[in-house]
Amino acid sequence: NGWITKDMAHTLSAHYKAYRIIEHRLQMMHDAQTHSLPSSEEGFARLACLMDRSAADLRIELHNRLESVNALIEGFFVGTKNNSDASSQMDGIDEAAESIVLGWPAYPALRSERARKSFERLKPELLRRLNTASNPQEALISFDGFLQRLQLQDL
Repeated sequence: NGWITKDMAHTLSAHYKAYRIIEHRLQMMHDAQTHSLPSSEEGFARLACLMDRSAADLRIELHNRLESVNALIEGFFVGTKNNSDASSQMDGIDEAAESIVLGWPAYPALRSERARKSFERLKPELLRRLNTASNPQEALISFDGFLQRLQLQDL
């Protein structure tokens, strides 16, 4: 859907494949479905041996992979601050961003009358929550990208 670049997709896919290999080795060790890394040094060393590397190297690899994935996906999620008494739905959203909101009815997911009516009921709360985000502009742009890619579904 264009939410991530091809390079990001390639990197995330490579990490996923590596995680699956680790998962399979864990399951081989326990002869059962499991997704938890060993908590003991001995268990971790055994896993590392099955991965054909030292425990120290495996720890470094896992740490680096986790850091990489975190850096790539961190922007997908916008943290919010506690600001429950927002006086206006659009207080934190400037006039330029207001034009984004005005364009929403043209998006594919909002082209039916039913979808527009449902969305109009949700829009005040969505805007209130976007306004209370730590960065309202960034939250609005992220939500806009999400909404823009949604397709109209026949129910």
